[in-house]
Amino acid sequence: MSGKLKSALAQVAKSVAEQEHSTGYLQQHRRRFEITLHEVVNTVDEIQREAGRPARLVDIGSHELHSLLALRLIFPDVELTGVDVDYFNTAPHIVRLAEEHRINLVLFESLEAGIPLEDKGFDVVLFFETLEHLNFYPLPVFRELARIVAPGGRLMVTTPNQLTIGMLKHFLLRRSIHQNIEQPYTLGTHYRCFTLDEVSYLMKESGLAISRRGYLEFPPMYLGAWQRVLHGLIAGLFRWWANSLLVVGKKERGECRMKNVEYSERTSFERKRELTGWLPHHGI
Repeated sequence: MSGKLKSALAQVAKSVAEQEHSTGYLQQHRRRFEITLHEVVNTVDEIQREAGRPARLVDIGSHELHSLLALRLIFPDVELTGVDVDYFNTAPHIVRLAEEHRINLVLFESLEAGIPLEDKGFDVVLFFETLEHLNFYPLPVFRELARIVAPGGRLMVTTPNQLTIGMLKHFLLRRSIHQNIEQPYTLGTHYRCFTLDEVSYLMKESGLAISRRGYLEFPPMYLGAWQRVLHGLIAGLFRWWANSLLVVGKKERGECRMKNVEYSERTSFERKRELTGWLPHHGI
């Protein structure tokens, strides 16, 4: 991890210090943020070299804005947008942070209803640690994500790996691999985990070409030091047991086609709104 990214995450920790939940989440997932943001920084750098201008980036499921706050410190000129439900994007501390760091906030009720953003509007679309929270078939969401990716742009997806050491342990102990049924479902519930091939399938069916896919390993911070070392060693030997997946899709320049769907000017966001009467939520 570069010194610039490490410094940015330290600054983010200070920015959210007054929010106990936000601070705790960042601390618990610090290693994940380090690894995934390193991938994002490299992608943004590449796109900006290709385009010769600042990139336009949107985080779908922006949560507490941790990723966007760090990216603002690294890329002062990049256009940043965070999309999430009102529970997050109308929270006073998130609205304040967004205003201070020039982050656009956009609301949606449900990804099942569509993403209220223009066609081909973003060079980088992040869909990090959100797929597992969907309680419906995800392919329409991937098609919506592909719709807002600009030609030559990237869709970056991370999600927990279904084939982890922890899952194997649950099988051997004859336990459910899903959330404890005694716990009520919340915004944080993981309804389903995926394999690398499944996420790759969703990416390809959305009309994007896969430019990168693989496994990411960041042992949970709640594990003891020796447990994290052991976890990392095992995942290093058996990569398919790593605890997270990364799949990056690229929209080739030119018209994007897919099964039964054609994203051209004839099916733009404005035309879709005219046909369905669906009105988007306006940004804050």
